[in-house]
Amino acid sequence: LVTEAKLIDFLQNDIIPVGNRHRAKRGELRPDGTPYPLSASSIDQYVKAVVDLHADQKASMVGITLQDPRGTLLKSFLKSIRLQEAQRLKQSYQDRGAGTLQDG
Repeated sequence: LVTEAKLIDFLQNDIIPVGNRHRAKRGELRPDGTPYPLSASSIDQYVKAVVDLHADQKASMVGITLQDPRGTLLKSFLKSIRLQEAQRLKQSYQDRGAGTLQDG
C-alpha cells in the first residue's frame, strides 16, 4: 500500500540520489563527479505517478479507507527541495528569464 512515509522514503533513497538520468546516460557529470540533481518539477512527476498508484489501490479496495499520501510531511519535503533548487540556481547565476519574452 502507498503511504506518505513510503513515498518520501522512495524519493530520498531511490530517486534523488541517482540524479538526472538523462544527463547521466550521456556521460555528463558535474565538475565534482556527482550526477546533476533532478529539478523540483521532475520530482513532482514521480510524486504524481505514486499518487496515481494510490488512487488505483484505493479504488480496488472497496470499504477500506486509505490516507492520502500528500500529507504535511510530503508538502514540507517538497518545499525544502524547491528551496534547495532555488538556492542552487542562484549560486550558479542561471538566468531565470532566459528563453522568455523578456530575454531581449
